[in-house]
Amino acid sequence: MKRRLITVAILLLAGAVVNVVVAWGCAAWSPFPMRAGLSVASQWPGQVPETWPPPRESVGSSFGTKVTHFTSGNWKGPHVQVFAAGWPLRALSAMDRTVVGRYFRPRPGIPLVTLVKNRGLGVLPLRPIWPGLAINTVFYAVVLCLLVSGPFVLRRFIRIRSGLCPKCTYPMGESNVCTECGRELPKRAGVVAT
Repeated sequence: MKRRLITVAILLLAGAVVNVVVAWGCAAWSPFPMRAGLSVASQWPGQVPETWPPPRESVGSSFGTKVTHFTSGNWKGPHVQVFAAGWPLRALSAMDRTVVGRYFRPRPGIPLVTLVKNRGLGVLPLRPIWPGLAINTVFYAVVLCLLVSGPFVLRRFIRIRSGLCPKCTYPMGESNVCTECGRELPKRAGVVAT
């Protein structure tokens, strides 16, 4: 039981690492999303100064990335961009807040120099989006489990189907135990005990 818990913990940790790497890869290499027209938003994301007018919102998304742009209505006024990245769900986010071209709060992400023009978000997001982070982590842990244990399960199935001991590949006889390694043998389909 303890060994299985350790295995699950290692798989979940590896799934979390893969999750972050995939989100950062989406942020770095997916095309920057083109935003659609402005629509009325209910409120600014996060805390902003009370003097800011009600926001308008535009959203753009591409494979693994989403950018939501909040603006005061004109491009010279305050605006906020919320970047989200990850696949299959968005798992990490970052935010830029700007007042007339001047940042009043640093980016909560690692600035990223993109090598290809008009690609990537320009920032590696660090703030977790908890539902996406949790679901993606479990998803990648299951994928890693299948990749690691799948070949062994397939090998066992082929050996049993061929009439061989799944442990040592010695031919199975009439006994319930392998006569070579002593391991208990599975019951084969089509073998009738008399």
